[in-house]
Amino acid sequence: MTPRVCVIAGKAAPGYEVAKRIIQLACGVSNVVNNDVRCANLLQVVFIPNFNVSLAELIIPASDISQHISTAGMEASGTGNMKFVMNGGLIVGTADGANIEIGRAVGPTDLFSFGATADEVAALRRSMAQRRPAMDERLERVITMVRAGVFGPPQDFEGLMDNMDSTRDFYLLGYDWASYLEALDAADAVYRDQAGGYRVLFGYALASSSSSSSSSSSSSSSSPPPPILLLLLLILLLLLLLLSSSSTSSFCSTSSSFSSSARLYERSL
Repeated sequence: MTPRVCVIAGKAAPGYEVAKRIIQLACGVSNVVNNDVRCANLLQVVFIPNFNVSLAELIIPASDISQHISTAGMEASGTGNMKFVMNGGLIVGTADGANIEIGRAVGPTDLFSFGATADEVAALRRSMAQRRPAMDERLERVITMVRAGVFGPPQDFEGLMDNMDSTRDFYLLGYDWASYLEALDAADAVYRDQAGGYRVLFGYALASSSSSSSSSSSSSSSSPPPPILLLLLLILLLLLLLLSSSSTSSFCSTSSSFSSSARLYERSL
């Protein structure tokens, strides 16, 4: 397992009960994981409350991998993922929102995509009751732990867990689960591969300069990337390569920092 710090940031409006429960569950998971000696050097979970632009300025540059995981077609992935890309972060995400544009720019193998496509979602929902799809055993174990009270009073999370039933899974979390874990494994593999990791980040940086240029200019879609920005990116990547060649530390010498939002939380807000 690649050591990582999982950072979840957000806030809930007073009337959004589902969002509050998800935040409560995130804090419960954080409390259990961070106090388990078996996780000490492998996994830590942090919830940062009252997420805003000032916090984003600290979190986004620190992230090595970010997750943008809205159900395809619901487009909770906006320009936030572009900011992660511009700061050299790998993306794990669904085929939704700006993930699609970034995937076109960096290539399908360098964006770690998973889950149903927007064209598949409606049909999967319609056939859910008839298909009664079997739940992935790993997801079933997670739900069993939540219902057993491992992360807090189980009655507080009953509604969340009930909606994970395979015949009520509107957001297709169960359907996407296996491919989501595979995408995380693929991102981890690139993160551990120093040469391959820098190649992917180089592609991300170049793609982000093109995206930022086209997004900020309404006069011409064919305008080249700002030369100063591109030069700074190239200098930064050169410095990283020089540092890596003169140091014994590896590409994964620090814990991977994940910034992720629970899909239900995104939709609740």
